[in-house]
This record gives sequence, structure tokens and C-alpha cells, in this order.
Amino acid sequence: MADEAIERVLKVINQVFAFKIPPQSSAAGHRADSWPKDPVWTGRLVISSINDATQIQLRDPKTGALFAACPISKDGPPAVTKVVDSSRYFVLRLVDPKSGRHAFIGIAFEDRNDAFDFNVAIDDHQNEVKREEHAATEAVTNPTVSKDFSLKQGQTIKIKLNKKEKDSDGNPAPVQPLAAPSASKQSDNFGVFSSFGSPTATQPAAPPSTWETF
Repeated sequence: MADEAIERVLKVINQVFAFKIPPQSSAAGHRADSWPKDPVWTGRLVISSINDATQIQLRDPKTGALFAACPISKDGPPAVTKVVDSSRYFVLRLVDPKSGRHAFIGIAFEDRNDAFDFNVAIDDHQNEVKREEHAATEAVTNPTVSKDFSLKQGQTIKIKLNKKEKDSDGNPAPVQPLAAPSASKQSDNFGVFSSFGSPTATQPAAPPSTWETF
């Protein structure tokens, strides 16, 4: 069963004008001031990606019929070119899918925000293509080698554990009790306090007599 094509819509701009443009007259690029004033078509612009193929489609806003398609390929001439005298005008390289012939058409956006969004969408797509190409190159030049740490057939693991000492009968050696301290040692331990001496009992002094002799 063949894989179904999945279309991913990258950008939709509801109004765009298409112009029949004269050939490029200078090496600097196309100029919008040389284009005719009236467009040959008005409709919707859609940037979509089907599998790995991305294209700019000019479609009828009501019926969705395709007016022209501009494929964005990784190699070959650029599909979108900016004019030198305006930020709202662009040139698309159209390709006939049946014959392979190509032609150039001019497009313009009435709103500068639409022109900006279109330009950003094209730049984002080109950057994504570059990242994918870089990742593919890295995968070929620096392949990741997976290591197998599993035991092979016949291999074993030895684990050494620290065991307690045993007596001659094979039983663990008994724990020896601690010896009680001797009296001399006890006195030595408290010798530091003997230098102070024990307090001497003293008789309380008699209170002074409050009687006077007359």
C-alpha cells in the first residue's frame, strides 16, 4: 500500500495580486515601477508542503482552483526573488508540471504586513531545509556507533563479596565484650578535678546584735 501524501500548510495570505512582467532589464534585478498598473489575476496565496515538496500556490479564493504553482526546490534557480525598489513586490518562478517549462510572474501585496509574513515564511522554510541538510551530512560523516553491552553466550559475571571472619567451627567469631575500667583508671580520669579540692565547710557568722547599751 503506497503511503498517502500529507499536505502541511505553512502560510495562507487571503489577497495577492499577480502581474505579467517584462524581462529583467538590468543585473540589479526586477523593478516594480516597470510593471503594468493593473494585475492579471487576484486571489489567495498558499504555501504548502506535500511530503518533501514545497510550493507556492495561487488559488481562487472561492473555488480553490489552482491558477499557478511555484515549486521551491533545494537546488536550481531561486523560486522567489525580491524586487529592488519595493518591499511589497516579488517575482515567482512558475513551472509547468507537465512540460517542465518555466515562466516568471510578479506578485504584490496591498498590506505590508502580508508582505512581511510571506517573506518570513520563505526564510523559515529555507532555514529548515538547511538544518535538515546539515543534520543529514552530520549523520553520514559522524555516524553514531551503538555499543552492545549484553553478555555473549557462555559469558558470566563474578561478584566478590566481603565475608565476615569465622572461627574453626565455621561459625562467626563471637564479639568480645569491652573490659570494665579499673579503679586506678577511674581515679586518673577524675584527677583533673582533684586539684581544685573539696569545698571546706564554714560556720556561718553570727548576726550583729541590734541591742544597744544604755
